[in-house]
Amino acid sequence: MTKTKKTVLASGIIALILAASMLFLYLLGGLRVSAEELSKSYKREIEPTSYTDAFKTNAAEFSFALYRAAMAQNGENSLLSPLSALYVLGMLSMGADGETLAQIEQAVGMDKDALASCLAALEVSLEGSKSGGIHLENSIWIRDTFKNSVKAAFLQSNADYFGAQIYAAPFDATTVRDVNRWVEYYTDGMIDKILEEAPDPLSVMYLINTLALDFKWDTAYKKNDIISLPFHSALGEVQNATGLVSSESIYLSAENLQGIAKPYANGDFYFVALLPEEGTSPEALLSSLNGASWNALWNGKRNQTVEVTLPEFTYDREMQLNEALGKLGILDLFDSQKANLSNLAESPLHCSFIKQKTLIDVSREGTKAAAVTVGAVKCMSAAPGMTLVFDRPFAYAIVDAQSGLPLFLGAVNSIH
Repeated sequence: MTKTKKTVLASGIIALILAASMLFLYLLGGLRVSAEELSKSYKREIEPTSYTDAFKTNAAEFSFALYRAAMAQNGENSLLSPLSALYVLGMLSMGADGETLAQIEQAVGMDKDALASCLAALEVSLEGSKSGGIHLENSIWIRDTFKNSVKAAFLQSNADYFGAQIYAAPFDATTVRDVNRWVEYYTDGMIDKILEEAPDPLSVMYLINTLALDFKWDTAYKKNDIISLPFHSALGEVQNATGLVSSESIYLSAENLQGIAKPYANGDFYFVALLPEEGTSPEALLSSLNGASWNALWNGKRNQTVEVTLPEFTYDREMQLNEALGKLGILDLFDSQKANLSNLAESPLHCSFIKQKTLIDVSREGTKAAAVTVGAVKCMSAAPGMTLVFDRPFAYAIVDAQSGLPLFLGAVNSIH
């Protein structure tokens, strides 16, 4: 080997060692971003209390209304975190006023202060569960040249109710890197990016919520519980799936469905699988539900032995929610001529988009799921012993046992 080649090889090895060392230090030290953190100036000054029964009903109503508005009947798998979207709307509502605020409050079924207070309490309840394995985080990213224009009361409200981390950034490629790094960190690596390109020159703020969970089943599957399962997709294909066989004890039923609630460890959260009647799609099933019917279904669950076979599945989704929220009456927020975000800043502003990415992984070990929702603000110039086999399209939810609220809603139409 020549001296030159030895030098090149040595340099390469040194570079690899340095890169590995930097990665190790990054992982050891946690999140690293280059943006200026402003959070120290906005500490939480309120103590979350508790959420109300009215909040549970209204939040459930919003969840199923948003699903109806967002999901197409196209035979594809669907996934939405209405709760993640609700947190971003709650953060935005702190800056809204006039008709813009009225439309948000009408869509979510409560005024902004009640919404913020209940969401703060719900976050404490979710993260304080015995099960662990769930994490919710909020942040606000402000263009550095705009940070002095943002009203302190808006930022303080978001710190009080949403514990928002607040950053000032140049809104260039480094900000894209920082935001995506933040998202990846707080979704435990399940979602690695939410921004694809540098913000346009008129964008001045991002409001972001992440929701990540990693739950183990209360009762583990054994080797003999894992079988081959033919799955009949919505498009008429017979697909090879891996089936998980178990005996469950919580049964749900209504006129057009039957299902089970399968507990995760310690019983704080459940995986709910709902099998629609033959000829009905899972999207149609979820679209038929509202706050009242969901509460009736959840509260009407009963103890009954059911032999269940569920398929393992995993997929992710991405969607823009402007049109869906518009169907719920939130119109002015996205209209550059009508939006009123005067409690955020004096500048004429509107929300250019609300976008969400989601991921679900249901396996023999348990369930991993993540959601990130970003809002961009822009300047204006049956009987005992019955059997249920989920071998055809079905709906599902991940539900908080205490509030009964669905954290995720989805439909499995295909395994592949």
